[in-house]
Amino acid sequence: MVQVVIESTALTSGAVPPNGLYFSVDGVASHVASSGGTGLDAEVRERVLDAAGAMRLVERIAESARSVLVGYANERRRLVRVTVACRDGMRQSVAVAEAVGQYLRTGGVDVEVDHRVLVGS
Repeated sequence: MVQVVIESTALTSGAVPPNGLYFSVDGVASHVASSGGTGLDAEVRERVLDAAGAMRLVERIAESARSVLVGYANERRRLVRVTVACRDGMRQSVAVAEAVGQYLRTGGVDVEVDHRVLVGS
């Protein structure tokens, strides 16, 4: 049973953050923002996650989700939603969302990762 849903998306001015945890990672690896490809591409993902502080941010997002998950009293209704956003929703947020998902899976959490912007591309 899925316990955590992570969604990558683009920052939209005036947008109301969705329910759940919301993290803006815009600027984590700004040198990657204008490059081609997406955060699903190994080269792009590596460049994002090698940026200073990126893996520490991945760990903090994952541990925030885990803390909320553990805090639920009713195990049958546990679902934590995490949104990770960057300027275009294609590189930084995608790479970080995938890394957070992998981090949580390694700890035994059932995770689903979706990429709102990439769905139509």
